[in-house]
Amino acid sequence: MKNDQTFSQQQQKAIDYIRSLEIETFDGQELDTRAASIAETGENEAGFVDAGSLTSFVAGLTITHKEDTLNSTLLAQLAANKAFNREEQTKEWYGKYHEVLENVGWVISAFQFTEYETSASSFTVEKVVIEILTAIATQSEILIAIKMLEALKNASADSKPFKIWDSSSHDAVNGNFQIGTCLESDGNVAMSLGAFHFKATEVKSTFLWFNYARTSIKLYKGAQQVVLNEQIYSVVRKMIIEKLGNNAVNYVANLEI
Repeated sequence: MKNDQTFSQQQQKAIDYIRSLEIETFDGQELDTRAASIAETGENEAGFVDAGSLTSFVAGLTITHKEDTLNSTLLAQLAANKAFNREEQTKEWYGKYHEVLENVGWVISAFQFTEYETSASSFTVEKVVIEILTAIATQSEILIAIKMLEALKNASADSKPFKIWDSSSHDAVNGNFQIGTCLESDGNVAMSLGAFHFKATEVKSTFLWFNYARTSIKLYKGAQQVVLNEQIYSVVRKMIIEKLGNNAVNYVANLEI
């Protein structure tokens, strides 16, 4: 009975939290509907731009799990955007981001940022991303993440996925983005999550693949493995969809991988 009461309290806490949560809303022209819906990807491998996050799924994840992952991480970003400047208040921003994830059912491990250090005279941000994922993700997750990054690289600058990514992940001199790779684990979603923020002399839309001189950028990285407790999330799933409203259409787009 004690455990049941505790679980019930967790569910009610999640409900109360979502009710009071404020999020940033899309204030530009409404974009076209999703290039390809989550339903069309089915249980196949897939990659999505999710505001300032790139999220990939290995084959086998259900449509519901894909939607839950994209919606909850979008909610966390928009709530953090509402509370703090994404590029200039990164410590506080990530504090809010993780707060939201925890309150909707994600079980989160310890997390901290460290500055990326290298003896090389230059490097690409994409290289660092792959290094971080390699340390925490499975081989199948890494392979699909690489395909997702390649799809974004090859996307037209006028395409919906690239426009969302470009407008959400950086400003002129700062960047703040996440890379998540997901698989099915005991009926829940398990995500290997890389988080990054940086300051550079110049940040362009192609910053992931730009060859930065070591002295021209300060890049901070963090990695963690998180699991979505569907029993908690299920009680707020509808509330989150309603709170996101059109944002789920405006900020999420499928990458053809």
